[in-house]
Amino acid sequence: MKHILLLVLVLAACGPALAVDFRIPQLLVHDTTVQPYNIDFQEDQVILRNQNYIWIHSIFNPWSPRLEAVFRSQYIIEDVNMLGGNQIYICSQDPANLVSTVDTLSYPGTIYFTNTVPGNKITREGSMLYVADRFKGIDIIDIGKGGMRELKSTFSEKWGIRDFIAEYPYLWALNDFGLVTVDISDLQFPISMGVNYEITDATVMAKNGDIVWLGAGKKTPGHQRRGHEQPPPHLPDPPLQRHSRPRTEGQPALPRPRTGWPQDPRCGQPPPRE
Repeated sequence: MKHILLLVLVLAACGPALAVDFRIPQLLVHDTTVQPYNIDFQEDQVILRNQNYIWIHSIFNPWSPRLEAVFRSQYIIEDVNMLGGNQIYICSQDPANLVSTVDTLSYPGTIYFTNTVPGNKITREGSMLYVADRFKGIDIIDIGKGGMRELKSTFSEKWGIRDFIAEYPYLWALNDFGLVTVDISDLQFPISMGVNYEITDATVMAKNGDIVWLGAGKKTPGHQRRGHEQPPPHLPDPPLQRHSRPRTEGQPALPRPRTGWPQDPRCGQPPPRE
């Protein structure tokens, strides 16, 4: 009985210790051989990149990440996306970009295939690749399993793209005019649903559940993503205008002004007889 009680006390003491230990970040490994400008985690692999180089690390063993491959781009790398663990899509502004493999002393366990895509931003949802070009717009490309490339549609009226998020059936994009909401339920005929012109200084965006967070200088506004299929509410009618001149005895009453905006065809017509 004493041994059981002692074991229970030890387990009760270890529980809070483990909880506190998990809350404190611990340094597993420190790699000083690369100088990346961007770090991304896709397909259980860590992708490091700067303007012209890409380093891919496997974190099967987090305490000892293994360098899988290194690539060099002839032109500046704008964005990178990976499909299936071996298909790499490299986004650059020059359509004739050339990507070459850099020899390393490691023994890679995966053979990678590089694909160059002209543009500034790139994101993927399933087999659909969304490529944004600051001067042309956004392309929707069906890449299948990585070996094909079928252009579904292009909506070039949304130019000046700074950042965007694609989650079927909607796409949110930050351009030079504000936040744009696009309906992509029909991939061949995207429809612009509205533009918010009040956040022209936003440059980046992120998604968390049903809220889209925007980075605009020192402000981080959040926008609810539900209810986009509902039409915007109608503006209320303006208040009634009252006559300041008093009506004297025997003088006929002035016609009562009607409500409505100036574009209402009923404005200016006499009131109906009661």
